[in-house]
Amino acid sequence: MNQTISLKGMNFTVSPKTLLSAMFAVALLLVLASAAQAGTGGAEFDGIWTLIKGWMQGTLGRVIAGGMVLTGLIAGWARGSLFAAVAGVGMGLCLFYGPTIIEAVVTATF
Repeated sequence: MNQTISLKGMNFTVSPKTLLSAMFAVALLLVLASAAQAGTGGAEFDGIWTLIKGWMQGTLGRVIAGGMVLTGLIAGWARGSLFAAVAGVGMGLCLFYGPTIIEAVVTATF
């Protein structure tokens, strides 16, 4: 038997199985919410973060960023538009400065 829920004049018909699933999901989120703490611990991921940051800001990142800029410039020249060139420069900047911005945001204290 379906359950009818009324919210601000709108009626919704929900099956008991769907309602029970939604209640379980909300309860699970409430239980797990206390365990979520951003920016604390996580030392086991330091190695992979250092590796990815090294790739992005090292020689590999510079080659990829240069390729993005060059591709954007060529696409902009071919289309007669500066938008592709600006997008290539923007992607190259995001690739190189991304790890610094992420670290600044994640380690920020209020």
